[in-house]
Amino acid sequence: MPEGEGLQAWRKLYFSYQLPDQVAKQTAMLVGLMEPKWGKDAVGFLDKFYAWENQIAQLQAHGNIQVPEYIKCAILMSKTPPMIRQFLAQQSLQTGTSFAMLRQALIMYLLRGVQYTAAGVPMSSNPMGLDA
Repeated sequence: MPEGEGLQAWRKLYFSYQLPDQVAKQTAMLVGLMEPKWGKDAVGFLDKFYAWENQIAQLQAHGNIQVPEYIKCAILMSKTPPMIRQFLAQQSLQTGTSFAMLRQALIMYLLRGVQYTAAGVPMSSNPMGLDA
């Protein structure tokens, strides 16, 4: 680089090293979103679901990638534990590809029957008494 073009040299170095890392990171994050580790039963599912939503928000904020609603719905419909998947299949006629509607139905389903202490803390981490 000619003298006085240090910024241009830095820019070239930055992009030659940083860009491949970003692409690899975004790809790994996207794979993680498409193959969530939710387990085989509903125990603790709501916390895992919220963490999954946070991962989506991080990818969209930092990766400049938008995950379409129908993709989020498809992941929920295919990767959730069987009992939840069955419920979501029944709801899909009403919710269509609206992730917001499917999300609301899912949360209401999981919270139905949860009892709380006087302090507002759930008495059980097993919503609806679902067994493994």
